[in-house]
Amino acid sequence: MSPEAEMLSRLLPITEAAKQTPYTAAFLRQLARTSKLQATKIGRDWLITHPALQNFLTQPAARHEQALLSLRECAEGAR
Repeated sequence: MSPEAEMLSRLLPITEAAKQTPYTAAFLRQLARTSKLQATKIGRDWLITHPALQNFLTQPAARHEQALLSLRECAEGAR
């Protein structure tokens, strides 16, 4: 198998990835468009690897912590 074919075989369409998560495919595509989810667009389709999906799913605490910090900074700046 060529390296390109092997790489493509490891890619999962976002619609299939969504079935393995609590998120919708539309939400995952939005995250991919804004670079918050490591994914690749080929033609009209967004594709993701299993490791990238697992990384995203296991990192919510860090993302929430960062969002809370930002909100606190905004609140303090508004005072």
